[in-house]
Amino acid sequence: MTGLLQHPGYAEERLKRASELLPCREVQAGMLLSLMGQPQQYCYPSIFIYGHRSSGKSHVTDTLMKELELPHTTVSCVECVSVALLFEQVLLSFFGCDAASLLPRSPSLSDFVRIYRQQSPQFPSEQTRYIILEKAELLRDANANLLPALLRLQELVEDNVTVILLSEIVWDTFRPNTGCFEPLLLHFPDYSKDELKQVLSKNKHPSYSADFYSSYINILLGVFYSVCRDLRELRHLAALNFSKFCEPLEAGKAKESDTHKLWKNIEPHL
Repeated sequence: MTGLLQHPGYAEERLKRASELLPCREVQAGMLLSLMGQPQQYCYPSIFIYGHRSSGKSHVTDTLMKELELPHTTVSCVECVSVALLFEQVLLSFFGCDAASLLPRSPSLSDFVRIYRQQSPQFPSEQTRYIILEKAELLRDANANLLPALLRLQELVEDNVTVILLSEIVWDTFRPNTGCFEPLLLHFPDYSKDELKQVLSKNKHPSYSADFYSSYINILLGVFYSVCRDLRELRHLAALNFSKFCEPLEAGKAKESDTHKLWKNIEPHL
C-alpha cells in the first residue's frame, strides 16, 4: 500500500500524486521534503543525497520538483563538460536566455555570481529555487573553488536557492580536502527484493492480469536478484523476456496458473 506524503505548505492532491509515482520510496521522499521545508521559507543551502545506482535518487528528486511545481533546474555533470555550461544552464533556466548571454566566453565563478545577483531581483520567486546536480562526484575534478562555492551558493548570490547534489559515493569520500560548508545528508538504500517486486510489478502488461505479471516478476527475481539489483537493468530484463514467458499462453498450451510450464519455456533463455 502506498504511503501518503504529508507536509505543510504543499497541496494535498499534489502530494498524493507524488506518492503514487514513488512506490517504495515514500520514506525517502518524506525525508527530503522535511529537509526542504515549506516552499516559501528559506531552505538549507545544500543537500547531499547519496546511494548506489538505481536507488531512486534522481527519480524521487525529479518527481517532487515536477509534481509540486517547484522552480528548479537539473544539471547532469556528465553532459556539462565545462563549468561554463553549468553556469549557462542555471542562468537560462531561472532567468532566461538574455541572462545566460551575459556570461563571457570563459566565465569565472565570480562572473556567474555577479550575473545571478543582478538577475534574481528582476525574476523574484516566492519559492525556493533548486539546482539539482546529477553525478555530482564529477565536480571533484573541476576547479577547486567550484564545489565549496556551490555548497554555499545561497549566501554568495543572496537568494533563496538550494543546491541538491546527487552522488553514488559517501560524503566523507566526496568532501574536499580543503574543507567546505557542510550540507545536510540523506542516504537512499538499495531496494530490497520485495520492494523490487512491488516496483516492477507496476509495469504489468495490459493483456494479462496483475497476479500473472507479478508471478513472472517473482520468477525473474529468483533468477537474477543474486547477481543484479539494478532496477533499470531488471526492468529491461523483464520487458525483454516477457514475450517468451507468454508463448505457451499465446499457443493455447498453458493457462496463466501453469507457472511451472511457463517457467520451463523461459528457463533456457535466462
